Amino acid sequence: MADYAKDFTLYKARKDGNGVASQWSLRPDKRCVFFEMAEQTGKNENGDATFGWGTNKLTFKLGISDIGEVLAVISGLQDGVGPKDISGAHKGLFHSNPKGNSILKFGLGKNGMYNVYLSVKRDDQQQALFHTVSNGELCVLGVLLRKATELIHKWC
Repeated sequence: MADYAKDFTLYKARKDGNGVASQWSLRPDKRCVFFEMAEQTGKNENGDATFGWGTNKLTFKLGISDIGEVLAVISGLQDGVGPKDISGAHKGLFHSNPKGNSILKFGLGKNGMYNVYLSVKRDDQQQALFHTVSNGELCVLGVLLRKATELIHKWC
């Protein structure tokens, strides 16, 4: 496999220190894309925002059907991921394991912006993070997820 950047990171730093960053990591060897989110933790010596990637990040593993759900939103086929509830709102993508569960919500918000939300519950502790995704970021994410689909299925 050719050498290429396997991660797409979105930094949403805020002056008040309450920002969030997310990272989409292409892992065809694991047949998935890992999605991670981390809170803003402070500033480095250059004054740039830092994020808690090593200490307190949230992780969600997107398999091929999860990737398809996000691509359906990016392509405009649906306005959110996962099945709809009785009110018509998308419930998100739900994953569970013996240590806890995770919910990923990705979609078009009422404000006309795309939003990503990740909630992880482990050992009775729940943490949730959220940020918006610009249209430009959405386009790049679509390229990564389409490439992931090709690599996972060895179509290229």
